[in-house]
Amino acid sequence: KMIDFSGNNVANEFEELAWMEHLTGLQGLKMHACNFLHNGIPPYLAKLTNLLHLDVSNTLFNGKLSGEIFSKLTNLTYLALGGNSYNSSFPTEIATLPNLNYLNAENAELSGNLLFMESMTNALEIRLGGNAGITGTIPSSVGKLKALRALSISFCNLSGSLPSELGLLNNLELLQLQNNNLSGEIPNEISSLTTLKTLRLEENKITGEVPICALRDFNLLNFATDCKLPNPEVGCTCCTCCEAPCKDTHEVIHDIPEVLGGVGIQIDDGGHVQEAAMFLEGDPSVAAYDKSTIIQRFALACIWFSTTEFERENVVGGFYDSISNWATDDGWMSYSDECSWHGIYCNGNGTVTGIRLSYNNLTGIIPLEISL
Repeated sequence: KMIDFSGNNVANEFEELAWMEHLTGLQGLKMHACNFLHNGIPPYLAKLTNLLHLDVSNTLFNGKLSGEIFSKLTNLTYLALGGNSYNSSFPTEIATLPNLNYLNAENAELSGNLLFMESMTNALEIRLGGNAGITGTIPSSVGKLKALRALSISFCNLSGSLPSELGLLNNLELLQLQNNNLSGEIPNEISSLTTLKTLRLEENKITGEVPICALRDFNLLNFATDCKLPNPEVGCTCCTCCEAPCKDTHEVIHDIPEVLGGVGIQIDDGGHVQEAAMFLEGDPSVAAYDKSTIIQRFALACIWFSTTEFERENVVGGFYDSISNWATDDGWMSYSDECSWHGIYCNGNGTVTGIRLSYNNLTGIIPLEISL
């Protein structure tokens, strides 16, 4: 009940996409980075009312984002829309989908304000970064999103102050608001977010003394403001970055040896172990990972480095490029969720429960680290 065409040079256009409307039993459809062309989101998708997972990011679905198409997709839990040019506001029909947990609409040429977010009370992740047309303030109603774990609205044109209601998001782990026009001081209420791992506020007009340094004693690994001496806009004694460009990996890179050492792994042993650790260090989202996720991604990376040939190469979305061996390695060694990698099966908590790489032309050895 899942079809994944992602990353292929297929190029259906307009009516050639009509095959979609006949797959009414489909629960998952991924078309990321395909050359599918349509004026906006194809209306054929409206008939796929059983969809749980839909990824149309980085296609050629350019044009107004129609909410009517999504109004009947009430089972959707995951929606990726980014990388297309919609030149429109965000439809309320999407925001009111009752089961939507994950939304990525980054770099999509969206415009308008953020008032639609107040309807997304079941959201776990909302990513809207890179939309310069998004303006206005962060509404106080953001405090209603009690389940939210990640909120990214960087590189937009937001203004006004940070609402104190952000302090009500007790499950929040990642808050990225850098490169906006936000002003005022950081509210004291944010100091209650003890689950917060990454807080990015640099490249704004925020001023004053930071009142939340106590969070560094909990989970806050990465904290960036405009605090560069000798003339800081923000007074901060606990920030991990005071001048853009900041990276979310600033401190967690140094924690990787300690985390892996805790399970008996020495990353200076060379070979696949060292390569896997280097892969983790290059992951831009590593600061948001807990210990179990770091170990899980490390173990999977060890499998890959032990059973394929590779060359190191800086590419978008990943650090390595396979040059031989595996018949299929979709997703592997990219910075996407490891549960989306070819042959990896996870439970609802994101824990790997199965690996299926049969007849995949693996060579070399199966590493001991698979037991982690």
